Amino acid sequence: MNITQRSFDLTALSIPALTIVLSLGGGSSVFADGGGIYSPHDINHDGFLDQEEFKIFIEKRRIKQEYAHLWVFDEIDRDKDGKISQGEMSNRLNQEMQLRLKESQRKT
Repeated sequence: MNITQRSFDLTALSIPALTIVLSLGGGSSVFADGGGIYSPHDINHDGFLDQEEFKIFIEKRRIKQEYAHLWVFDEIDRDKDGKISQGEMSNRLNQEMQLRLKESQRKT
C-alpha cells in the first residue's frame, strides 16, 4: 500500500473512519455514536472515558512504545474535567496518525 503524507482532521471523518483508525493501533475497536466516542471500555455509557475506563482502553490497545508518550490521560484531557471527550480523543488520534505517516515515509 502506498501511503502519502497528509494531515488528518479526525473530527471531520465518518464513524467507520474513526473505528478503522483506532483498530490500527492494536486491535481494540472504538466507535462513535450519539455525539461521543463510545467503546467497549465506556462502562457507564456516558460517551466519555474516565481514568479507569481509559486504563482498560490502553491495555487492550497495546500501544507501541514509540507512541506511548501520546497516550497519557492528563495530557489528552485538555480541559481537565477528568474524562476524555470525543474531541480530545480525535485530537490525539490525529497526532498519532501524523507520527505514523512520518514513520512510514522514512521506511520507504
